[in-house]
Amino acid sequence: MARTLRYACFLVLRELNLNEDKLLGGTRFNKVMSLLQHELKGSDLDLKLPHCWYLYGDESVPQELPREVHFEHYECPERTFVRWIGPDRPSFNLPSPATKRIRELAGEVVGRYPAMQGACEATDDVYEYAPFPFQRDFRSFRERFAFIERYTRLSSNPQRNIFLTTFETAVRDFPGEEFPRLRHHASRFEVLTRLLLEDDRDRLPEAQELASEFWRLFCKHLRIHPKGNENVSEGRLKWWTKDADSHTRIYAEWFSEVAARHLEDERLSSALDPLERLMLVPPDWGEGSEGASADLDEVITG
Repeated sequence: MARTLRYACFLVLRELNLNEDKLLGGTRFNKVMSLLQHELKGSDLDLKLPHCWYLYGDESVPQELPREVHFEHYECPERTFVRWIGPDRPSFNLPSPATKRIRELAGEVVGRYPAMQGACEATDDVYEYAPFPFQRDFRSFRERFAFIERYTRLSSNPQRNIFLTTFETAVRDFPGEEFPRLRHHASRFEVLTRLLLEDDRDRLPEAQELASEFWRLFCKHLRIHPKGNENVSEGRLKWWTKDADSHTRIYAEWFSEVAARHLEDERLSSALDPLERLMLVPPDWGEGSEGASADLDEVITG
């Protein structure tokens, strides 16, 4: 199957790429490859694409693609470009029915998403088969921030209601049973974010920061979930697991500091009931009580 994947990458980056410099934006490449993998699997032809669900949807794993596929600045999606570095006419030694089907579908998928607006449209279509509805809902919630900033203010009642409805939908669909380690963090995020969004002062930047950081935490765990990746090496999954563990500890400390700072505001603090306040900023009961907040959350949320 490595030859099949190599052929598909070659088609997308060289033969079907109309850019003169043969550079393809990283987002568009990732989404086209995801759609190609998804649609070919429906016809019983699997590219075995190494990919995972992460911050910006379904993404190829650059380090595990064929060696001719070269990512430039792949850590920054807005500045990532992908090119084929290899022979212009490589040999693939694939059976003709497979090459025909891959070529036909690759041409259809690439043509479906023209260069200028293609990345956004492809991302929308990729999210349609995301493994958890929460991913689509939370993406919609985060996109509301940009809309509010550009066109209106959160202080207008209709926009506040729409924004809160989008938020409620997202947190309601959080897959806690699939991510038990994150249930406590999700509950704390929900309480503090709702508090900021319901405040009649403009707390949008603070709420946006909370949303961005929680999304990053979730995605660190999403890409190691059995439904969050395919064809990724065991070594890389182990590294991602260590990264998720480390990031979770950093996030927990950061969130506690942020929550404590916000609750110094008497108006915000008074809007919470006592149990919510304890969940956000639990008392220091001394050494060995580090899990008290999580235990308390289990009581609150049942």
